Amino acid sequence: MQEAPVVLLGYDLLEWQGQDLRERPLQERRELLVRLVAQINHPALRLSPSIEFEHWEDLAKLRETARDQGSEGLMLKRLASAYQVGRKRGDWWKWKVDPLVIDAVMIYAQKGHGRRSNLYTDYTFAVRDGEQLIPFTKAYSGLTDKEIAQVDNWIRRNSWRNSDRYGP
Repeated sequence: MQEAPVVLLGYDLLEWQGQDLRERPLQERRELLVRLVAQINHPALRLSPSIEFEHWEDLAKLRETARDQGSEGLMLKRLASAYQVGRKRGDWWKWKVDPLVIDAVMIYAQKGHGRRSNLYTDYTFAVRDGEQLIPFTKAYSGLTDKEIAQVDNWIRRNSWRNSDRYGP
């Protein structure tokens, strides 16, 4: 706990006292969450910050600090919105900062699971250190079905398969 303290950061309250709150407005769910966190009053239970702004320019400046906060942008939600799952549209909008760019090499591709078990959907990337390739990340989300099909096609056309030595 000293080296890596853990907190529970509350963003929303979906159920309370056995009652499903997902169809209730965010503003109502948030007010309940604020009261609950205050009532519990424990340092490991914290509220996510709410951002109030008057001008889009102010919000845009805050968005530009997202990386400093370990975030990919801002999640904007209408106070009247119900809880939503999946890709957010309409009442919820993920306003991301522009992605960072790096020169990397895809060194490995794995087939996915379920309906994507016949497609290469999981990728491992490396960066060059002199003549050596150093793996640094795996990627397995963020592409549309069409993009996955395009990457899968490219992998099948361009990969050297010697699974005893390298894998796909």
